[in-house]
Amino acid sequence: MLRHETDLEGNQIFIGHKTFGNSTGAWLQPAAVARPEGWVEVDPADFPDEGRVFSLDPRIIRKSNGYVALFTIAVNAKAGARDDYSTDRVDEAIEIAHLLEIASADERRDLIMRSGVDRGSQEDSSLIVPLDASRVAFPRMQRSGPTTWVLSHLEHADRVPAYARPAGDFDWVAIEGRRFLLPGQVPRDVVGYVNWETDLAFLQTLVKRINKIARLRHGTEDFVVNDRLSSRLHNMLRDGEIIGEATGANDAARDRLGEFLTKLDRETGAATAIAEALFADQTIKNGLTKLSEEEAGAIRLREIERIRPEIVSEVEAGIADRLLELEALSAEIADAKSALVVKSEELQRVEGLVEAGVAGLSAGLGDIMRDIRETGRTLSQIMEATGAVAPPPTPGPAPVGIQDAPWSNPRRSDVGAIAIKDLPEIARMAAASSGLDEEFIRRLDIFARAGEIPVVVGNSAELLLGCYASVVAAGALARMPLDPSILGPEDLWRRAGSGTATPLALAWQAAIADGSKVQFVCLDDVDRASLSEWFARFKSLYRSNRPDNLLLVATLSPGTVEMPLDATERGLHPMIVANVKTDALAAIVSGGGIEAADLRYLAGPTRSALTPTDRRSLLARVAGSGVEGGDAANRLLAIHSSALAWLEPGKACDFAVNALLPSKSDPTVGRSEAVAEIHAERKTS
Repeated sequence: MLRHETDLEGNQIFIGHKTFGNSTGAWLQPAAVARPEGWVEVDPADFPDEGRVFSLDPRIIRKSNGYVALFTIAVNAKAGARDDYSTDRVDEAIEIAHLLEIASADERRDLIMRSGVDRGSQEDSSLIVPLDASRVAFPRMQRSGPTTWVLSHLEHADRVPAYARPAGDFDWVAIEGRRFLLPGQVPRDVVGYVNWETDLAFLQTLVKRINKIARLRHGTEDFVVNDRLSSRLHNMLRDGEIIGEATGANDAARDRLGEFLTKLDRETGAATAIAEALFADQTIKNGLTKLSEEEAGAIRLREIERIRPEIVSEVEAGIADRLLELEALSAEIADAKSALVVKSEELQRVEGLVEAGVAGLSAGLGDIMRDIRETGRTLSQIMEATGAVAPPPTPGPAPVGIQDAPWSNPRRSDVGAIAIKDLPEIARMAAASSGLDEEFIRRLDIFARAGEIPVVVGNSAELLLGCYASVVAAGALARMPLDPSILGPEDLWRRAGSGTATPLALAWQAAIADGSKVQFVCLDDVDRASLSEWFARFKSLYRSNRPDNLLLVATLSPGTVEMPLDATERGLHPMIVANVKTDALAAIVSGGGIEAADLRYLAGPTRSALTPTDRRSLLARVAGSGVEGGDAANRLLAIHSSALAWLEPGKACDFAVNALLPSKSDPTVGRSEAVAEIHAERKTS
């Protein structure tokens, strides 16, 4: 969460308020940026579109205008977009109720417990409440009105934790008259407790405690608020004998008792009136005295009779509401049944028409075939009678498969094999000869051999794929373009209509038939297919059933050079953005690249075996990271074993865990990060 971030050096976290929004988007007005030395005001000129930042985050869209949030920003990669920047990560800022610091203890207690604190458009339950020069409270709140909040019922009003104020106080920024906390300064050190009970509730607690010392009965000296009662209260303050054993209850009640005694000395008449009103209640008075079983039974029956009408009324009202809901639901069910009957009748009518049409078509085809056969016999008889000879048939073109395409050439027999231990060095040389960063081919190799389907984009994506194919598959790369007609995993296995095998199916079968050779397949233009309904399921099936020597990658539509904003939601991860400015161009133009003599293929096992030590290290690293589930465990082991060819065990372990962390986007290379420095970004964009 952004409000807990402590590393503010170069990690730009902005704060701003919502100025406009509808169901399709919203705009935020940045006010300041978090820095280690505190909030720094931003210049609206840093944000070209009227000083605003665009957001598609539902947490912003759903809020009303004036809502204050923390956010990071990213350059808007969408072509022709009106806004230069959009929000990336979003979190709600923590508000400081600074007006409560100048309120009296009674005024603060009334606002927290009864009247409510006005928080405008904010919706987070956390609120910093200043208590004095050295302490603050950080309680959970709950909504009591459209904009007002009171203490949550989950908190104990008799012992609300108090936290230490940092040296020099909190760093805050004022927006629309409200103050908001700098990220990373969330209170953590509990230094005491405060009691926010009302006077009546606190006096009742005190009387119950005194009742353990003396019998409080009507007409006795112990019953009246006098010097004797004050003396007992002062003794309780001195000895700290406050009722309750929960952590902090004694300290909080002692502090409150000191405040209450001051009020008792100053406003004895008011305190006496409270006490007399308290003791005048027969139920409370009987509760403070020892009751016999008969008296307790009588009180119980009286209370039952008192609340019975209210309970019965509530139950009857609830039953009536449920009956109305049941009637409405029954009416909806009846309408649905009627609609189902109509649809069923329509379906039967259509089925009848289809059956009649198919029957007529079958009969017509039969007549046509008989006519063709009869015509053929007649023609043969005429040719025999006239002595004519039929010309020899002209041979048609031989059928050809997609696997015979020039970009899917099979491996030649003179290509050398390499083992898994030689793979990194060969791959580095291939990448260097093509002007590519080693990181591109390393991540592509680790994810592909682990059974993931990495998505490769960028201005050097095709060069990277050819380079990797020359290392593991002797340059052979089967291509399978996708289009909107690909509606599920079955369409990746066989072609709709003809039922013939796809390039993926042929490569899969070849990998099973010969486990010593790597089959490398690329699903092109995956963003043209309807991925959201089935791609995640296909990736799971692929990881569970593929042979180890089958490697699968994917590309997006030509011209895609950056990671789409919705890549994670559409399942397009992990993604490798292979963008190279001039190195690859210079290398190829200068005569670099992959030659025929450079072709190799990966033989033998495609992943390193994990030792017990590797597994223990991986288990220790994943503990507490947020990676959970058996499916994630299998992926974790596969990525770890693939990474061992390139990285030492510790770094391979970290790579595997970071690849599956749920709180982060999947690892990418060349991705445009959130703005690292506003001015520098604008100079280079």
